[in-house]
Amino acid sequence: MTNIGTYAFSYCGSLTSIIIPDSVTSIGEYAFNGCSGLTSIRLPNGLTTISRFAFNCCNNLQSIVVPDGVTDIGYNAFSYCRGLTSISFPDSLTNIGYNAFCYCESLTSVSIPKNVTEINNHTFYYCRNLTNIEFPENIKSIGYSAFANCSNLLITQFPESLESISDTAFNGCTRLANYTGTISCNIKALCGGIAAALAESCKITFNEIPIEQLEKIDIPTDINKLANGAFKRFTSLKELTIGNNIKSLGGNTF
Repeated sequence: MTNIGTYAFSYCGSLTSIIIPDSVTSIGEYAFNGCSGLTSIRLPNGLTTISRFAFNCCNNLQSIVVPDGVTDIGYNAFSYCRGLTSISFPDSLTNIGYNAFCYCESLTSVSIPKNVTEINNHTFYYCRNLTNIEFPENIKSIGYSAFANCSNLLITQFPESLESISDTAFNGCTRLANYTGTISCNIKALCGGIAAALAESCKITFNEIPIEQLEKIDIPTDINKLANGAFKRFTSLKELTIGNNIKSLGGNTF
């Protein structure tokens, strides 16, 4: 057996545990969707793909170890797994689909593996007990509502590689909204809209200077886009040098 097909065990509500043989390389769409009694599952070492909605609404699933070799987790793969407390990702992983872990309300901490460069839209939406997220050093973008309504989440350091943050990425993150400490970031994060994405109570600094006090910024040539609201909090800005490669300006950039 190399594949668990679409809807193979969907809504088998009395299924409590399963061990999948190592010969299986893919888990199909909706394969375990709605298996509300499932508490544990051993994923095979030969697995490469977890398809969309594969474990959607497995409310009592408590932990998942994604084996090395998996490169893709499909959208909504673990959405509404409200009892999921831990998830371990392998370094082989390159994509986590949108909505993949939305409404996983028991997750408290997540470490994103090094080969994932994008947090897709709604990936961790309404993970309300998530307190900590560890980004890899090469993360480039955070999508729409990726962490929206993660009310206990606090992030004080973003990687140097970060280039783009949706202005709704952290909507409803009340702990972050009430944070009055300092968040240090680089020019890519500024152009990527970090100032628009975070609450105004957060003290954002660039080169150790609060962004509200910055009077001059030079945008390097390797940046080609300014995100929505990228500079709306730069109330003292007098001079801005835009590199030759800028191709688009987001809405309300200034």
